[in-house]
Amino acid sequence: MFYDATLYMSNSKFVTLSSSIPIYNSLLEHLEKLADVNDKNYCNSSEVRIAILKGYENLKHTIRKQMIRIPMQLQLVIIFFQFFFV
Repeated sequence: MFYDATLYMSNSKFVTLSSSIPIYNSLLEHLEKLADVNDKNYCNSSEVRIAILKGYENLKHTIRKQMIRIPMQLQLVIIFFQFFFV
């Protein structure tokens, strides 16, 4: 799962939010399944589960950082259009 996501994003000329957020969501879902006791993909190793949960939290943090950037990018686009087209 992570290998495929890495290949896809590495081969993209431009990685955009619209293409990266679904990939991040898929990775989060995959990690959730590995940590969920009721899922068939559950990982029995407590050491690996700790690493999975840390990876899950790091990925969520990365997504939040990207989402914070959206409003600033939109503001810059609005300013650009107002400057050149109004």
